[in-house]
Amino acid sequence: MTVSTIVMKFILSGAEYAWVMPNGETTKTLLAGWIGRIWLRNFLNSLIEASGLHLWFYNMRLNPCFSHSGFEAVTAAEKNRLKAGKFLKELDKLS
Repeated sequence: MTVSTIVMKFILSGAEYAWVMPNGETTKTLLAGWIGRIWLRNFLNSLIEASGLHLWFYNMRLNPCFSHSGFEAVTAAEKNRLKAGKFLKELDKLS
């Protein structure tokens, strides 16, 4: 089985359920301790995932293999202007 993001999240959620989640008896009463642990777990998951994505895309930008990803500095308006200019020059040649 290939390791994909779904498999990694499944493994991470199983580990979190086993080690971080409080049992059902504890959650019957509202206490700051177990609520704080769940909040901290969610915060750390979000922080790790956002940081990982940020580093992934930042490193992909620096990788020379991805440097020609289709982004062009010329805007669409400039492209159309260049095309129109070429078209008008061709018309001038014909006449």
